[in-house]
Amino acid sequence: KTENEHTAAVLAFTYHARIRGWKASVMPKSTTGNYRYAPDADVAKGDREYHVEVELSWKVADPKWHNMARYRGVVALCARHESHQQALVGDVESVIGANAPIMATNLRRLFKDVQEEHLGELWLERC
Repeated sequence: KTENEHTAAVLAFTYHARIRGWKASVMPKSTTGNYRYAPDADVAKGDREYHVEVELSWKVADPKWHNMARYRGVVALCARHESHQQALVGDVESVIGANAPIMATNLRRLFKDVQEEHLGELWLERC
């Protein structure tokens, strides 16, 4: 996918986080050392804060999931749609185990909530 598509998806995710009461920023500082990865967004609400990977492709066993889980204690991701979200959650589980701490959502559902004038939770799946 193009960088323009990815940038638009990151901005869409942070928009949806903000209208649901989360503080959100894009492209937070990359991590360094043994757990290096570059998150797409950072969201916070109360005592909860997550680095978020906004993913448009169908990745398989990407080391970023392992690094994010080790560095933050949780993997937070935003997918294109529900089946993509399920595939990415499965990918995370294949990398860091079936009991992986995962927060997941998808852009299609977030936009649908707005269209239906119902703002649901930002995170649709908590594993």
